[in-house]
This record gives sequence, structure tokens and C-alpha cells, in this order.
Amino acid sequence: MRPDMDQKREFSRIVQLSELGSCPFELDVVATDEELKALEKRLLVDGLKNFKAHVSFALVAKTDVTASGTLSATVTQPCSVTLKPVTTDVSVNFSIQYTTEIEDEEDEDEESDDFFEEQADPPEPLIDEQINIGEALVEQLALEIDPFPRVQGAVFEGFVSKSKDISDHEFEKKNPFAVLSQLKENPKNKKNRD
Repeated sequence: MRPDMDQKREFSRIVQLSELGSCPFELDVVATDEELKALEKRLLVDGLKNFKAHVSFALVAKTDVTASGTLSATVTQPCSVTLKPVTTDVSVNFSIQYTTEIEDEEDEDEESDDFFEEQADPPEPLIDEQINIGEALVEQLALEIDPFPRVQGAVFEGFVSKSKDISDHEFEKKNPFAVLSQLKENPKNKKNRD
């Protein structure tokens, strides 16, 4: 395993298929400070600390690999209601399948009768007999980040489009559907027009 700085990924760790044998291959991965800063930008978070993982690789067939393990990180984001910082400890178990034999999407569609049936994730392609486990870990972390974090006790009161300077009566007048309510209240006006 080696950090691959030539690639344009923020957190790249390449594992060669040739490194794997009949016994599981264990790997501990920890992000550097430089990588954490780059990942903050990519994941659109205010802070990222302690991003690390323990990964076990097992050769399932000659060219199929299972990568499983745990990852953890501390993520800081703005609260979606108050904009105050929210710090969350993320810890997740994962399992990713890799294969060189990728099925065509057309074949998968024909085999699946029920579109909404819960299915396992399809295997990831194993390209050039190598796995970028760093990129896979970033993807797993991104799935765990709350898109709308909230400070404890923060409540969203809803969206109000009315300005504080406009009275309720004036606001109702500007409502585009106010004309329709007048038709409902005075159906005689409609008959007079005919």
C-alpha cells in the first residue's frame, strides 16, 4: 500500500491485487493534516479530524476482493437552523465488493422484476488490478455526513415569505389567488358578465 500523490484525489491509498494472498490483508489508514484540509473542501464541511479506518481485504476468487472494516471521523458543520457549529463523531462498518467481471446494465434490468426491491450494492470495478481504498473510504464517509445537522434543541419554524413591514391585510391583497376567492364569494358577478 502506498499513498498515491500523482492522482488528483485528496485521499488516495492504492492496494495492488498482487499484495493480497490467501490470508486476509489488514490495513490501517489515517489521513494527514494536508489531506484533512483538502477533504474539508471536497465534503463541504467546516472541520474534519481523526479520519481513520481499519480495512481487511479478502480474496474471494482469483479476481474478486471484499474490503470490509470500520471507519471513523469527527466532522464539524454549521447547524442548518442556527448556523452554529455542530460536531459529530462518525463511526461506521462497511463492506465493499470489487470484481473484474462487471455485468452490463441491460442484463441487470432484465433480471430484476421489481424495481423497488431492496438490492445489495453492485460490485465496484477492479481496474488495473488495484483498489483505491482511500477514495472508497471518502465515499463511505460522505454517505454518513448529515446533510441537515442541527444543534440540540434547534427547531425550524418554517419559511415566512411575508415582510415584517407589511400588514396581514396588505399581504392578503398581494396574494395572486385572491381574485379566485372573490369569484367563489360572489358567483353573481360571473352571471352578470355572461
